[in-house]
Amino acid sequence: MPALRDEHDDPVADLVRPAAEVERALANVVGLPFDTTTLGRRGSRFGPGANRAALATCLCYDANFDVDLADAPRVADHGDVDVIQTRIDETWDRVSEVVAVLAGDDAPLVVLGGDHGLTFPVLRGLARTVAGPIGVISIDAHHDVRVSQHGEVSAGVPFRYAMERLDGYVAGRNVVQLGIGGWHNSGVYRRYLRDAGASVVSARELHRDGVDAHVARALELAGDGTTGIWLSIDIDAVDAAHAPGTGTPAVAGLTGHQLLEIAWAFGRHPKALGIDVMEVAPEHDLGGMTAHLAASALLTFLAARHDAAA
Repeated sequence: MPALRDEHDDPVADLVRPAAEVERALANVVGLPFDTTTLGRRGSRFGPGANRAALATCLCYDANFDVDLADAPRVADHGDVDVIQTRIDETWDRVSEVVAVLAGDDAPLVVLGGDHGLTFPVLRGLARTVAGPIGVISIDAHHDVRVSQHGEVSAGVPFRYAMERLDGYVAGRNVVQLGIGGWHNSGVYRRYLRDAGASVVSARELHRDGVDAHVARALELAGDGTTGIWLSIDIDAVDAAHAPGTGTPAVAGLTGHQLLEIAWAFGRHPKALGIDVMEVAPEHDLGGMTAHLAASALLTFLAARHDAAA
């Protein structure tokens, strides 16, 4: 919390509490301190801790959206999944098991990563609990539909795996990617997504057109015929000027403002199941600004949920 406490301030440290203290939750939080499948710079295993520390410095009122979380139900923090850094499959199994349990609650789920490969076991856990298809909106500079070369799993596979390995729970037509950047993707994977029926919006298109129409369209596509929608945020979609603390800092990526606008629109949608924020790597950060942006995105999502329910 802030170093000097004003009696009129309501710290987020009072909002986000250990799960054992919370009876009715605004959301359930779980951390995934794992980055073994990272292809580039590692360090996102420390993301959950950095995100929690950043959250603890925030206050409950946001002037941008005029929402005060001080009177909202508490947020239940369930701690971190007990991961095994040298065992990908076993760690992913544990993630899916925990997510399946937490997703059975009426409250949305907030996942703190960890590398982006973890989004697949998160979606797999949701598929075990959610009674119907799931739409996915990904905010990322990369397509993350890589093949597993020589059987090796990487952080670049989650959405290919989701479309191919979940028995139709995630259909290509319900997958939307926002913020894809330049010079770090393969045309082969763009064509794969096109053939799968997925929609791709580049960072350039979001800058040129603004986020509102693209996000509205993304929610429409992801929600078409689905039971719920998951929002996956790879913080490397945001320009390195706003988010340097990640494995692959973006050139001409999204702004912090654009990210928060997307989180707000998503949080107000009735089919929003939850959100993950991946690839925050604090050892590469500057003054904690990337973790603070991630924390702001999470709080904006929670504020939108609370505001929509009011």
